[in-house]
Amino acid sequence: MAYQNYAECTGHTTNSLIALKENKSQFVLSNANKLKIAKIQVDGCLVDGTGQHKQCDWLLVLPYTAAEKQKRVLYIELKGSRIDKAEKQLHETIRRTQDRFPAAKRLCFIVTTQVPSHNSTVQKMKKRFSRQRLHLVIKNGRIEYTV
Repeated sequence: MAYQNYAECTGHTTNSLIALKENKSQFVLSNANKLKIAKIQVDGCLVDGTGQHKQCDWLLVLPYTAAEKQKRVLYIELKGSRIDKAEKQLHETIRRTQDRFPAAKRLCFIVTTQVPSHNSTVQKMKKRFSRQRLHLVIKNGRIEYTV
């Protein structure tokens, strides 16, 4: 089942910095060229979080550019320490948005507060994502991504 209420959960911005924060986790998108970015609130809008399947926190949809020949969708989960739960949330959101963004390049981000950056759990998780042609970044505290 796909999400239905994209219009009411989506805002657009051309800000040069787009910051998403939750507790001590932060994702910052640097948008120096002021591209029009769609900012979609998943948790608390597209889904209310009360169902049995929880999804990630945010989606950022980046437009086509000369350098990137396809639309990019950033799946962002701002998490405490449960990266296993974050992995499930990302996969569930990707599954439910695949019809909406069929040809998009999918990039996944988990911003945590308490995970070692190179332990075996993280490496195995990155391999699982890679097998599905998904790029995964896991980092403590803050992730910065440049368009």
